[in-house]
Formats: sequence, C-alpha cells, structure tokens
Amino acid sequence: MRKAVTCFLKTNFHDHTFYKTQLNELKKLVQSLNYQVINSFTQTRKSPKSSTLFGKGKVKELRNYVEKNQVELVVFYNLLTSKQKYNLEVEIGKEVIDRYELTLRIFNKMASDRLSKLQIELASIKKLFPYYKLKASQKYFKERPGYMGGGEYIYHNVLSGLRKLENKITKEIEAHKERKKERILKRKRKGTKIVCLVGYYNAGKTSIFNAITKCNKQVSDFPFTTIASKYSMRYSKGESFLIVDTIGFVLDIDPQLISSFEINLLDMQHADLLLHVIDVTDNFETIKLKYETTNRILDEIGLKERSQIYVLNKIDLLPQELIEERTKKLKKLIKGRIYAVSALKRKNLQELIEGIMQVLYRKRKEKPLAVVAKNFRNQPV
Repeated sequence: MRKAVTCFLKTNFHDHTFYKTQLNELKKLVQSLNYQVINSFTQTRKSPKSSTLFGKGKVKELRNYVEKNQVELVVFYNLLTSKQKYNLEVEIGKEVIDRYELTLRIFNKMASDRLSKLQIELASIKKLFPYYKLKASQKYFKERPGYMGGGEYIYHNVLSGLRKLENKITKEIEAHKERKKERILKRKRKGTKIVCLVGYYNAGKTSIFNAITKCNKQVSDFPFTTIASKYSMRYSKGESFLIVDTIGFVLDIDPQLISSFEINLLDMQHADLLLHVIDVTDNFETIKLKYETTNRILDEIGLKERSQIYVLNKIDLLPQELIEERTKKLKKLIKGRIYAVSALKRKNLQELIEGIMQVLYRKRKEKPLAVVAKNFRNQPV
C-alpha cells in the first residue's frame, strides 16, 4: 500500500485537543484513497511561513522522514497557497496537497456521472490554476533565450489551454444547471413536495433513502459515496413526496468547494423539508461537532432557517439507555423534531414518515418536539 503522511500547522496555542480531531478526520479521508498514513507532523507557530507554511527546520525534518520511509504523498490539513505548495514540493521532492485537493480527489474517485466529473474538474482548475501558472513560469521561462523566446510561447500556450478548458466546462455545466432549474420548476408547478437528506458523510443518508423508498442505491463506508443526487417518490396514504439523497458534508470544507457543486445544492435550496441525518453511534462531542458543521454549511448556502427534521440513525448499534442519554442532550441543542431510527433494521421508520407528512401537509397540530427513541418494537415499513 502507498504511504502518506499528514501535516498540520497549529496557530492556536491554547488548542490542545480540537486539532487532533481535525487530523483524525484528515487521516480517514487519506485512507479512503488507499494510502497508509504512517505518521503525522504538527508545528505550532504564531503565523504560517509565507513560503512553506512550516518553518525551515520542520520542513527539513519532514523531507528526511519522507526520504527515509519512501512516502509518496504529503497531505496538509491547512489550505496551501500556490507558492507554498510549489516550494514544499521542491523542498520535499514528493507530491504535496492540502485538504481541498484531497477532497476533490475523493469526489473524483466516487463520481460516476459526467456532470459530477465536470464539476470536479472545474473546481480543480479554479483551485490549481495559480499553481499551474507558477509551475509553468518556473519551468518554461528558464528556456527562453531572449525577448519572446520559445519558453515564453510555451508558457502562454499552457495557460491559454487551461483557460479554454475552463470556459468549455463552464458552458456545459451552465447548460446542465438551466435544465436542472427547469425540472425543479416543473415539480413545483405540479405541487410536488420535496424532502432532502442532508448531513455529515457516513451518517447513513443513503441507507435511510433506501429504507424509505425501497430502492437499492450503493452504500459504503467510504466518504462521499453520494456525489450526484438520487431521487425517488414515496407514497403514503394517498399523498406523496419526492425524497432526494444529496452529497455529504465534511469538517472545515471550503465554501468555494461547496459553491463548485451548485447544481447539487439546487435540490437543497428548493426543498420543502430537510432531513438532517446524524450518526448516533458517535460520542456526544463528535455528534455536536458534526451537527454544528452541517448547520454552518447550511447557513452558508442560505438554508439554516429551512424546516428540518433531525434523524438519529444507527440505533440498532447502541443500547437503549445510551440512545436516550444522547437524545436528552440533543434536546438542549436542537429545536425541532427528533426521530431515532435504524435504516438497516428498519426501526421507527413509519413514525419518521408520518412526521414528514405532518410537516409537509400540516394535517395535525405539531408538537414543539417529537422524540421517538424508546419504542424499538415497531414493525418494518
């Protein structure tokens, strides 16, 4: 298996624990690309070094370790400037990426449809264009013998090619976007109610989607299994709603990366209801962190005030007492309906569906908080 190391520059001198959570998340993401993370390098500085992020001594230590242990990939949690990325690769002699590039690579690995791949390619070009520009200038400008030498022609050709590719992809994505908007408007005109699954990656959104719709969409332990949205109608007692499974979120995801998947976000932005899925098997501090991460992202795309139902998934993996304890704590954090379910064992799904119908069609008077966590004897839907 290919070897990788993770890196983190800590500028908060009082942070003794949270950065470890961030590094652990980074490690999981790197492992999903079939790399073995063999070590982690952390440095605490008042501010990042403009040229290499890390200080000179730490870069030397990192280079020696990489050479000695045949490391192929160096991954920084911090976002790197083009200058930092280029200088680090020159100093270390190996490929260096940050968490933005890492996320794009995972997206690309999991994407199967053309539109997703186009969005990923465009996001990659926008992120890395300054880096390509810097790299090309260093490579080709050395080759020019004089004014307007050959190296300069090649340099401009490289940049021109990237710009043409960017424009071509942008036009194709815009065409997809207009068609997507039209489909959404048609649904709205027909009165179709739309329910979107949102939440952190690996919370079990697709499993809930399958359980509610009786579909068999792919699920896995890898992050971002769902890139392109999935759709299915659900009918119950003469009424229906369209349920949409969407891309999962991740800690400290860059807003620019989120905006790159604007087409995927259109489903969320036009939803009548969001099902905010939470993995109840995490410890409460992790649950709180993922909940806050999802809400922050929803806020950034203008959806924080959208009607939400909170779904605690995977109750089949915990004893009832622990579920009740975590649900009780969440009541203090969450204002809204909470349903505890098991998508795998199909527990409490009927209550969840009835709760969705109540919100969508306002048939019965809503309670401020409806918690379904104690009854595990319900029959499958």
